[in-house]
Amino acid sequence: MQASSRTRLGTRGQPEESRAAILKAAIKEFAEHGIAGARTDAIAKSAHVNKALLYYYYTDKEAIYEAVLDHVFRGLRDTVVPILESEAPPRQKLLDYLGAYFDYIAANPRFPRVVQG
Repeated sequence: MQASSRTRLGTRGQPEESRAAILKAAIKEFAEHGIAGARTDAIAKSAHVNKALLYYYYTDKEAIYEAVLDHVFRGLRDTVVPILESEAPPRQKLLDYLGAYFDYIAANPRFPRVVQG
């Protein structure tokens, strides 16, 4: 195991890295177990942070889920809105939108299960 993969991110001195690790772990946990079955202990363990740090960044499991949904929909929005705002003819816009949407889902296969929560 590499030293970097064993490093605990559980300090407030690495906020971006810690938040990213928590978000990544939360996406996996919510996709696998839904919001009702997801456990904050599992998220913290997978993110290599302690539970106190998890709650430092997010007040509760619902706040973590909200951050996950924001991440999912922000990425989708950033992908498809430029297509919808383009000057392309309607038929081309629709085809481009559908292609971009399905490419986004294919690149992020856990996202549909997260949204179904």
